[in-house]
Amino acid sequence: MCMKYLAIEGDDLIHETESSFWLSKGISSVKVSSMSEGIEIAATDQFLFIGINSDNINYKPKLPFLRDATNDLIFIATSHYTKEEHAEAHSLGADLFGEVFENPQGNYEAIMTKISQINGRCSQRKPTPEMIYSNNIHISRTRRQIFYGENKIELTKIDFDVLYYLMENRGRVLSLDQIYNYAWDDRDNESVINPVKCAIKRLRKKITGCDYDNDIIENIRGVGYRFPL
Repeated sequence: MCMKYLAIEGDDLIHETESSFWLSKGISSVKVSSMSEGIEIAATDQFLFIGINSDNINYKPKLPFLRDATNDLIFIATSHYTKEEHAEAHSLGADLFGEVFENPQGNYEAIMTKISQINGRCSQRKPTPEMIYSNNIHISRTRRQIFYGENKIELTKIDFDVLYYLMENRGRVLSLDQIYNYAWDDRDNESVINPVKCAIKRLRKKITGCDYDNDIIENIRGVGYRFPL
């Protein structure tokens, strides 16, 4: 059994108290303060469980991404329990949703009971999901969703495909022809320059608010575009 858990927690004092209790059970912790960080770590490591404090973490938008990344048990803790949020959390991928016990032993017993129920699932590692995280952008080809930090960005099909292609090949310079051939169905367009440049401009504007050359998508003059490493 893995002897560590992942805490997605925005309050250092709360984590200190909780982690001290779990350490007394021989279970250490890894703490992050955002869902983006949690997803990246969960996709590459294995934990006894993943605990999220819903009082200071906006978990809902990216919980499906976390569920895609791991089979580990996901526990959403709250101090304001409602049946509606309970149902929503489960629909988004949580295994447990509950009010935090004043005595940490209560959380421990609930989590360990649930782990024993789904032990077979938790012991299986998920294949690497079709997600990429780089330069504070998180993109899922399966869900066709993109987040910049914790903010969801709405994109058209073409703009999404352009961004995914650039991120999938981050560090490489892609020509306008390569980008166009990947993202557009119309292969008979006489000029690829305008469609690709307009798509890049829209992406920069939607992601950062600025449509000129920036750190998100680099313009390599006379060659094409590159998403930096």
